[in-house]
Amino acid sequence: MDPLRAFQDAWHPMRRLTLDLLASLTPAELLFSPGPGLGPLWKQFRHMGAVQECYLEALATGRVHFTHAGRRYQGGADGEALGAYLRGLDQEMFAALAEVEWGRTIDWGPGDAPDVATHMHRLVEHEILHHGQWVAYVRLLGRPFPRSWGLWGLA
Repeated sequence: MDPLRAFQDAWHPMRRLTLDLLASLTPAELLFSPGPGLGPLWKQFRHMGAVQECYLEALATGRVHFTHAGRRYQGGADGEALGAYLRGLDQEMFAALAEVEWGRTIDWGPGDAPDVATHMHRLVEHEILHHGQWVAYVRLLGRPFPRSWGLWGLA
């Protein structure tokens, strides 16, 4: 299978779950934090976009640099704005991936230079990691999951 198609097949279902959960949350739920040291739920979604921006920059520069400085999302706990931010990043990402040389490597630091396909699949893994965290948030909120989360046995 071609690497773009393989990435699309892995990414789209996971991002759909992210967007479905985001769309299902009320403004009050977006402000929910499960405890000290754990940010409010809306900041989890903002973080997803900020990390995706880092991955996109790495496609352009050949080196990953994880920082939240200068990231685009400047809004707050606004589900519609966060959803638009994430969907916009997806459009930008797939435009970049349509042109990328999949065999080239991305510098992740000393001794770690995966090819583009591995780099991008790490983004899928990051998305899934946060799905696991969101299970705790949603359970503590005492609310149901969107139907699509049946993929994880949770709907």
